[in-house]
Amino acid sequence: MDSSSSSSSQQQQQQQSMMMMMMISCFLCVPLVLFTLLQLPNTVSSKLHILESAKAEGAVCLDGSAPAYEWEVAKDDANRRNWVVYLQGAGWCLNSTLYQAPDKTTLLRAVVVGLPAASVLPAT
Repeated sequence: MDSSSSSSSQQQQQQQSMMMMMMISCFLCVPLVLFTLLQLPNTVSSKLHILESAKAEGAVCLDGSAPAYEWEVAKDDANRRNWVVYLQGAGWCLNSTLYQAPDKTTLLRAVVVGLPAASVLPAT
């Protein structure tokens, strides 16, 4: 065997080993991430407000559904007059299934309720 084919074979073995390590890492990390997400406390007390009347004005999301917003009251009196506006682009576009759903409003509510809630800001 010449040195070039030996070197090529070693490189292939190294690449296969790296791929195997990456696959094992993914299989180990995914359950850990899911477990962590499921353990998150539900700290969001906001209500989803869907603006059906805005559709008549032409205000619609990319998938044609009505726009929506959420708001949450400050947890302490010191911050009751402070506002934080967070504009999330494509917030409802979680996956392609949402585009094909016959009743997007019901599906969106199910998605919002079904996932562990988290806030864009700390709960303090």
